[in-house]
This record gives sequence, C-alpha cells and structure tokens, in this order.
Amino acid sequence: MTDFPKKGTSLKKIQTQLQRLERSWESCEKFPFGSVITKPNPAALLAYKHLLESNYNNIGFVANPQKPSIHGTNLLRFEAKVITMMQNLYRGKNCTGYITSGGTEGNLMGLLLARNKFKNAKTVVIYSDLTHYSIDKVCNILGFKKRKIIKVDKKGQMKISHLEKFFKEDKKYDNYLVIATVGYTTTGTADNVSKIAKIIKKQKKNGKKSYLHIDAATAGFVLPFSNPNLKWDFCLKEVDSLTVDGHKAGMLPYPAGLFLARKKNYSQLKKIGYIGQIDATFLGARPGVAAAAFYATLIYYGFEGFKKSVKRCLKMKCLFLEKMKKETSTDIIDCKQMNAIAISFPKLGKSGLSKKTEEKYSLIKNHPPFQQKNQNPFYTIYFMPHLNQKNLNKFIKELTKECRSKRKCKQ
Repeated sequence: MTDFPKKGTSLKKIQTQLQRLERSWESCEKFPFGSVITKPNPAALLAYKHLLESNYNNIGFVANPQKPSIHGTNLLRFEAKVITMMQNLYRGKNCTGYITSGGTEGNLMGLLLARNKFKNAKTVVIYSDLTHYSIDKVCNILGFKKRKIIKVDKKGQMKISHLEKFFKEDKKYDNYLVIATVGYTTTGTADNVSKIAKIIKKQKKNGKKSYLHIDAATAGFVLPFSNPNLKWDFCLKEVDSLTVDGHKAGMLPYPAGLFLARKKNYSQLKKIGYIGQIDATFLGARPGVAAAAFYATLIYYGFEGFKKSVKRCLKMKCLFLEKMKKETSTDIIDCKQMNAIAISFPKLGKSGLSKKTEEKYSLIKNHPPFQQKNQNPFYTIYFMPHLNQKNLNKFIKELTKECRSKRKCKQ
C-alpha cells in the first residue's frame, strides 16, 4: 500500500521517474500493431501547447454556444465548429452533439436519448454478438433488461436474415433500439447499415417505433475517406445517432470522442442556473483544449489530407497481406475499406504467438463468435497513420521467423 505523501517531491526527481518509465517501454513498440491508438498530429499538439496551461473547460451544450459561461472564457465555440464540420462529413442535417471522452460515453448518450424517446418498458435492445462490451455496460446503467443478440456471419457482419426473422416473429415489443457497428474492435469489419435501415423502415410502416445508433468509434475517421459513397451515416433517414473516436485514425491526443444525434431526439434540454447554460451532455464540464485540438486537426488536414492518410494506411495493409501470404499460411478476416484485419496463423496451432511477441506488439488473442471451438486464435492488427515501411517490414520478419521456428519444432 502506498501512503499519501507527507512532503512534496522535487520536479527533478519526478522527471527522473518519468524518464525511467519511458525507458522501460523501449523493449516494446511505442505505438504497437495491436493498438488502435496512433501518434498525435502536430496541429493538435500545438493546441495543447498553447492552451493546456490555461486549463479551460467547456460547460454547457454546443446547441447554444453564443452565450459565454459565467465562469469566464471557454472554447465552446470551437466545439460548435467541430460539430458543424463533422455533421457535414457524416452527411447530416439538423444534428447536434458534443466532444466526448470516447466511444463508451457516445454509446451511453445514444442509448440514453433512445430511452427518453420511448418512455416505456416495451423496448428491446438489439445488437450483434461481436458488439463492443460497452453496450452491455450501458444497458445495465440505463436499465434496459430486454436484449436480443443477433449472430454475425463469417464476414464479421450482423446476419441480416436473423434480424429480419426476429422482427417478423416478434409480438412482444413496441420499440426497437438497434445498435449497428462500423468497425468491430476485434475484426475491423462493419455491419451493413444500409440493409439494417431498410428493415427498420419496414417496421415503422407496421406502427413500431425504432432508434438506430451507430457505433463508429473505430472507423468513423476511415470510411468517409476510404469509401465516401457507402451509405452508413446520417444520409440514411433511419440513423438517429452515432459515436466516433478522434483519438484513433483522427490522430488526436487521447481523449477525443464525438457524439452526434438528430436534434429531434433531444427531448430534455435543461438550463443550469448557476452556469447560465443549457446542458444535455453526460459529463457536463469537458476539457476545452480537446475541442481546440479537434478543430485544429480538422482544418490542418481537411478532407484531402485525411483521405491521403487513410489511403496510406490501406496501402500498408495490402503490403502486409501480400508479404504474409508469400511467407506463411494465414487465415484472414478483411474488410477492404477498413484499416484493420484479424489474422490467424495455422502453423502456430492453438497456442498462437509467443507471449514475448504478443506483449511487444500488444497483440491479444481472440476467438470470433462465428469460429468453431478449439480453433486457432485470431489477432487484430491495426494499420495506423504512424506506421512506416521500416517497422512494417520488421514486424513481418518477426512473425515469419516465429511461424517457421514453431513449425520446425513440431516436425
């Protein structure tokens, strides 16, 4: 147990401890292949350099950013600009939202708006067996007891036929809260949101109410640039809200999530007397510097800059797949427009990669739900903006070497 310190410590000693911690990471990759985090971009770091010391906080809701907080200067206007830009990117009209701590908070807000909209107990939450664990957590917090888990197919997508069958046979519920995922954490795949939206449209004609929330935490900064014509966002009338993480492919410092929803879904906007602001966020006060960094990043890259970054990530993924297929046998789960894959190495057997390699590259064993029992594990690999040819080749070389050495041992 560590006691609370009686006396302070000099900055020099603190710096020594931090440097020691930094050196301890040298045996591992600073931004490993198994992590969806990347190096923050220079424009965002510039915002933090100039504004972090002032410690601004954004209080209130960006739907009403004109009136400054009674607590003094804040960066709510930057947040409002970010919301407008991102609404445009996701082809929305009459949407609003705010900068969040990440995908979990965004999922919480989406499901909270749905609960406020339905206002009765005859609601079922529908999502796949590959959905992020935060959805279960949020359902418990908000009191959603009725849930329907839809299986995913071998492509890592929610089975549309199973969803249709459930809607056709259901006689219990009046309200459907559907969560679709664009960028599953363990496979990098995405649900077919367009088909899900068509099914929901049919249910509305039958007098049923629905709410469609999109968890795009992983791919929200990928799909608009890799496949801008794909229909998965607010261009579909059935989509009510979505969440995205800027601290992933958006190259923002952690944390920098974003939640967007159609304004019609906000039924409870309350003015908080002592701050003189309307608030419909979960956190209330939020780090103002995150809004400034988000804004700086968007104007620094622009659409073409992000498109170039994503294109480079996808190129690295293709190079990796080409080389690995030549060097050793692999099983791959790959969605072409995404910057992530799930890969398995049959020659390594059920034990998979060595613990040393797993720790070095933050690679975590997982078994997709569509996989049969006792099969070889899969690993998720992310191709992020910081990646270069040198560390890619090094990674391939180490994986190939391990596959060959284990094969010899078995022989």
